[in-house]
Amino acid sequence: MSGAERRSEVVAQFGLLVLVAGVSAWAGTGLMLPVTVAGAIGTLVLAAGVIVALHAVHVMRAEEHRWPVIARSWCLALAMGAGAAAAFLLPPVVRLTVVPTPLIVVLGAVILGWAFTRKGTPKARRVPADGDERLSRLHSLLIGRYRMPGAQVKDIVAEVRSHLDASGASPLEEFGTADQYAATVAAGKPNKWWRRWF
Repeated sequence: MSGAERRSEVVAQFGLLVLVAGVSAWAGTGLMLPVTVAGAIGTLVLAAGVIVALHAVHVMRAEEHRWPVIARSWCLALAMGAGAAAAFLLPPVVRLTVVPTPLIVVLGAVILGWAFTRKGTPKARRVPADGDERLSRLHSLLIGRYRMPGAQVKDIVAEVRSHLDASGASPLEEFGTADQYAATVAAGKPNKWWRRWF
């Protein structure tokens, strides 16, 4: 999954949460929701924390195992959650305004719709159908398991993709499994297709 697709999924899930929160507020308070300073600050901090947590979940699902990023994301999300809880516990001294709860529902639906229309259509490539999955796995292995720099991994994957585009061959035929090729590349012995038998 590309970074853009991952971001679209995070935005879509956030939109769904806003939609559910709007429906819940509508059912709980009626058509108008009173907004206090503490509530506004708590809501903004909580929303940011939810976005950070969703991002962390997607990074974990991507099998990239970028543990420092995941750990920082979870720590930040928890800190934001604690900050939001503290803000919600403040006495509602100053009432700012009232917000129509249907507006929150509409906002959630707009965010959700925007996330789905933002994905676009995938570009046609000549890489075989299983190639994208194998190249994604190769990328994840080189970054996660073998801790190679992102720029170097990007170049390796681009070179493999270029070769597969030109030859029309499957990645398995040309390079073996993603695990095998990643181990070979990480060991410093690039298994280029023309050197494989020498």
